[in-house]
Amino acid sequence: MLIQVGFPDGSARDVPAQLRSISTPASGGPPAMFELVPLQCNALWQFVRSEKGWQAVGRRQLVTKLGPPAQEWWHSIVQMRDEADVPLRQACRIGKASQRQSL
Repeated sequence: MLIQVGFPDGSARDVPAQLRSISTPASGGPPAMFELVPLQCNALWQFVRSEKGWQAVGRRQLVTKLGPPAQEWWHSIVQMRDEADVPLRQACRIGKASQRQSL
């Protein structure tokens, strides 16, 4: 769903929106009421309600781009790495097999 929002340059643009409940139905009362509100998912704009409807206001926070997660501390230990686990298991099997043959 889209809702029209006014921007500081005087233009009106459609932005993604959602239905939000503004009342809950009472038992035997009128059904619930909903309103269309813009999603706050834009990194540059925040949407606020005014007398004219919804208006875009520039965000003042610093938005940083998400990067790859930091490597976990246990990856520096060879025995604790997931990819190192498979060769160690194979080496253990080979070692056990050679011990059986020598007996």
